[in-house]
Amino acid sequence: MSAGYGTAALGRSLSKRERVALVDAAYDAGIRWFDTAPLYGAGAAEDALGISLRTKDDVVVATKVGIVSPRLIGVAFRRPAAGGRFAAADIRTQLEGSLRRLRRDSVDVVLLHEVDADAAVTALDALDELRREGKLLRIGIATGAAHAAAILTVRLPDVVQLPAHKVVDPRGAQLVLHSALAGRSGATSARDLLRAVAEAHSGAVVLVGSRDAGHIREAAAALG
Repeated sequence: MSAGYGTAALGRSLSKRERVALVDAAYDAGIRWFDTAPLYGAGAAEDALGISLRTKDDVVVATKVGIVSPRLIGVAFRRPAAGGRFAAADIRTQLEGSLRRLRRDSVDVVLLHEVDADAAVTALDALDELRREGKLLRIGIATGAAHAAAILTVRLPDVVQLPAHKVVDPRGAQLVLHSALAGRSGATSARDLLRAVAEAHSGAVVLVGSRDAGHIREAAAALG
């Protein structure tokens, strides 16, 4: 099991310095998997990762395509090609924007953000083409359990990201879990809940997301 840092909370209500400091804190705590998306802070989270991790080559950076903040929508998205946000042209435009903010020529993982089964196969094909061009290493899905189960009957991605309490068999793909602390009651400590989730899914990356550096360190220690 291992901890990942989810950057959904790194919005524009934080200063750039604060966002970068939180990514630094996660790295210093031993976290090496970083999950982000253009939606998070309208690109601010990706920018913080780009600043903090630009000189580090021992990390995995996973970003997403499919959902884009209105602040990032340009001319290319006003009249999307057939397939909407998962059309090949849109996916390419989104990924190129992410690479600029991440300050990278390629990214380790690209996930289809909240994709359904109808859009997934052609969207995964579009990511395969970008992988052949050297813009990414692994492709995957970040969606709900029902959509993931349907997708996995026809196509096996490299990475499957799911809510921690609604997991389906990833069929050999790398499993990444988020929202492990959602709905936690006071009777169970965050440490115990994180460890229980990780132990139930051996080999999974369990994402933690926080604006508190102390909480990040505690979660990383719990996940070992």
